[in-house]
Parts: sequence; C-alpha cells; structure tokens
Amino acid sequence: AGVLGLASQLMAGIDHKPKRLDYCQAVEIVFSLPPTTTIDTAQYFAACVAWCCERFGAGNILSADVHHDEPSSPFHAHVLIAPIQAGRWIGGALIDRTNTQTMRESFGRDVAAVYGLRMGDRLTGKRKGEAVAMVLGHIESKDRGLLQSPAWAGIRQAIERNPATFT
Repeated sequence: AGVLGLASQLMAGIDHKPKRLDYCQAVEIVFSLPPTTTIDTAQYFAACVAWCCERFGAGNILSADVHHDEPSSPFHAHVLIAPIQAGRWIGGALIDRTNTQTMRESFGRDVAAVYGLRMGDRLTGKRKGEAVAMVLGHIESKDRGLLQSPAWAGIRQAIERNPATFT
C-alpha cells in the first residue's frame, strides 16, 4: 500500500499522457551476491541503493528491500523505481537497451569494482541456450538422481533463468 501510495503521489505531480492498461508502473532492479560471499552484505546493498538514488533520483525510489529467502541466491536486494525523468513518466524507456548497457558499466565501475566484484557477461539468446543445454547435459550425465528429486522443477527453472550461476 505504501509503494502504491508513493507511486500515485509521484504520478500526480508530473506531466503524463493517459496510460494503457499494461503500462510500466515501476522498474525493478535486483542486486545479488553469490552464496559464498565474504562481503559485508549490509554495506554492499546500501551502496547499491545509493547508486540507484544517484542514478534515478532519490525521490523516484519506491522501495528497497534486502531478502535472504532464496537458497540459490541468499543475498539479494530489490529496488523499485518510478520511471520518471525530466518530469515525465517514461515507463520502460528507463531501461531500454542503451540505458541498460550504460547502467551496467556505471554500476560495475562505481559499486561492483569497489567491492572486488566484476560484472559477468550477460547471457542472452543463443549463448544462453547453449549454457542451459551444457548445464542440463552435465546433470543428466553425472547426477541422474537429481532429476528424480522433488526439487528438480525449481532447480531446472533456476538453470533456465540464469545458467551462469551453475557453470
């Protein structure tokens, strides 16, 4: 309710055209660390939120929450951002291809590198499909018991979503 109220408040104060029913209401950025991290997670995620405030404007941050609820990614944070620039609601244009690449470079330089991290190559298209096939092929040949596990459906979904964490 708080996030919706803040978004409505922000939207009331800007110039915007009538919205389609499926308009982009917010942009979510997820920051994560590997399960084996030795980084101070509170400090790291505070730096992630500070980067978002600088990049998108502190007043456009709708929420920032750190979660420890997923076994495959126990250290992650969600930041919801109102897609506003120069007094206009710009929706998904906030994270178009050009902006996404610029954001990755900025975050990699200004936050990740400070903590000794590097931005991994983003797997998409054919490369992602090949990585998924490689991970699944390895499991099928080396650990067939996993395929019978009640957890297999969730593990397979995680592999298909981000095979890089399993390579």
